[in-house]
Amino acid sequence: MGASPTGRPRAPDYGKGTHEIDGERLLEASSEEVVRRVLVRFRQPDYVPPVLPTVALDLLAMTRQVDVDISGIAKAIEKDSMLAARVLRLAQSPLYAVRTPVRSIADALLKLGLDRLTQLVMETALSAKVFRAPGYEAPMARLARHSKATAHIARVVGAAAGANGEYAFLCGLLHDVGIAAVMISPTALPRGESPPSFESVWPIMLATHEEISGILARLWGFSAELQHVMGHHHSYQMGGQTNALAAVVFISGALATELGAGCDEAFHPDAIARSGASLGLSKETLEKLRAQAATIVECVS
Repeated sequence: MGASPTGRPRAPDYGKGTHEIDGERLLEASSEEVVRRVLVRFRQPDYVPPVLPTVALDLLAMTRQVDVDISGIAKAIEKDSMLAARVLRLAQSPLYAVRTPVRSIADALLKLGLDRLTQLVMETALSAKVFRAPGYEAPMARLARHSKATAHIARVVGAAAGANGEYAFLCGLLHDVGIAAVMISPTALPRGESPPSFESVWPIMLATHEEISGILARLWGFSAELQHVMGHHHSYQMGGQTNALAAVVFISGALATELGAGCDEAFHPDAIARSGASLGLSKETLEKLRAQAATIVECVS
């Protein structure tokens, strides 16, 4: 049995074989068997991921293109009036550092640029469509806050590490969607009159969320790079090589947790220092990033 950079053990036989989820008795099985069954379910070809607004996926694709049709972007967002209203409200947050009021989507595009407007749309879409599960309102709220904090921290950590800070933001925002997917999937967890306690299913989510996040990235049509980061944000070192974006997301998530925007996940005391060293970040730089992260966490609701 191996371990990730967090020190969490990994079962060697995750995902082998096939088995259907077996209702209320699932939690009576061994932890390894439960994890295996949950992963098998998400690997099935008939699994349908949570639906993201088409405009969010289209905008994400646009940011990777050389030629972008700027004129149609605002109109595309404004077709979804609820999404547009939420985007405009979020644009006023100090996290986006807009000095004057944003009065329209076109205004947001002008002041923020395409990358940050895309981030706003994706953040809004996740809050409205993915980070919601009956019976798990409180943990979903913690997960949403952790993801937002990780994203904003990843922007500054990515810049310090010489990575694309704006792309790091998206990686941080999306890295834990696998946890949400398990909570909202009616067939992934035991069925009953009410959902099982979060405490009883959290170990399952923790053990499966990396791979499930990668699966969602593939089904949503995200780039191969984003798929890899979402699916390996804890196991950022493979074959002796460090994936910079994955390491940035790992550091950012660990900092968010350390500073009070966590999701009930434990990190090794030296995890941030080790992952920072893999990116060439000095102890002094990490302390400056920790101070910046503390300010970010205070602003994230």
